[in-house]
Amino acid sequence: MEWKEKGSDLVVGVSGGKDSLAVCLHFLEYGYPFKRVFADTGWEHPTTYEYIDQLEGLIGKVERVAHHVDVADEHKSFVESIERGLGFKSSFVRLVIKEMCIPNARRKFCTPRLKVDPIAKYLNKLDDPINVVGIRHEEGRKRSTMSEWEWFDHFDCYTWRPILKWRFEDVRAIHARWAAPPNPLYLNGYNRVGCYPCIYANKRDLKNLDNKRTAIIKRIEEYVSDHRGKTVTMFRLMSIYQAVDWSKTSRGGKQYALFDTEPPTCKKWGMCGI
Repeated sequence: MEWKEKGSDLVVGVSGGKDSLAVCLHFLEYGYPFKRVFADTGWEHPTTYEYIDQLEGLIGKVERVAHHVDVADEHKSFVESIERGLGFKSSFVRLVIKEMCIPNARRKFCTPRLKVDPIAKYLNKLDDPINVVGIRHEEGRKRSTMSEWEWFDHFDCYTWRPILKWRFEDVRAIHARWAAPPNPLYLNGYNRVGCYPCIYANKRDLKNLDNKRTAIIKRIEEYVSDHRGKTVTMFRLMSIYQAVDWSKTSRGGKQYALFDTEPPTCKKWGMCGI
């Protein structure tokens, strides 16, 4: 096995998405021993947390890691009220309030702090790990140029992308072989799962935001803006309500779409109506 030349401990990053589960199922089919770890940003959809809990019955124990963020006393009351609204402790919210800055496409400090660093700490506790990720070429231009194996100094180990050349059909097929349902979000309008919302959310992602999370984001935007003395938002200089409103438009944001012409995401899985 080629991977044994690179390390002894396979560690799969489980995100709650289709590709990381595909990797786990792939390793189970081959009988590879592996660990599973979930970097909890504290900003996921509640459904994703529930789904990862359920996955443990299929793929085994998933270790949770998170970035610890101390909050100044003057902000604790606000942070705790937001966390009560979310229903869980949130490293994302705590980091935003500590930095008094909301990450966006130009200031993407969330991924390195909330995902990369906690995974690095986990890997550094192991003797000879291999960081395994479910990334595929067909998912985007940047990923299309990635190699299967790459050394990362920050992790002090190799990163392996074992399903890099898989197509979506391969991912769907392995889910079917194991009778593993995809994250329910995929069947309800989401093309991707992860942070809810991600700072790179597109129109469809924003349109899927529920009122509760939208109101929470608005409170955070107002709180940070008040303390910074200027308007701070998550999306393109628009408040979250403006961004959600924009997500319902077509023709460059000039006209409201009368009909949703995009095919339902459940159609990709052949599971509409379930």
